[in-house]
Amino acid sequence: MPLNRRSLLGSLAATTLTVASGCSALDANGTTGTNESNASSRGAADIYLHNLRDGAATISVRVAAADADGDEARIETTVDLASAETKRFNNEVVFDADYDVSVSVDGGPSETATWTADSDGGLHVLYNAAENIVFADEFA
Repeated sequence: MPLNRRSLLGSLAATTLTVASGCSALDANGTTGTNESNASSRGAADIYLHNLRDGAATISVRVAAADADGDEARIETTVDLASAETKRFNNEVVFDADYDVSVSVDGGPSETATWTADSDGGLHVLYNAAENIVFADEFA
């Protein structure tokens, strides 16, 4: 069969679609399993840190997968928050995953909670006037 322009373009299009569809099913490791590397297809949730006290506070936050050995945190930072200030951690955790959320206030309390990120909302961590750390799951 002689090769003409139409058959060449048709073969090229079919080959491109086949290769593209195979690659889109692979994650960053070249596997097809569901894990945190394909977070964009699962969605992501926000975590909000609120200082509800009258004065400023230095607050450390660590968020890691509940089944992790503690080596790889999604969030690990310390922030200075003024009174009534909120810090938003945008899309740092993926839906349908369990996380250990540890919060400690410089010179104050420390708390840890296990939270499941879902599409109903994010997690709000409040440092309140009674010097308590409160975890509140947002819901739609």
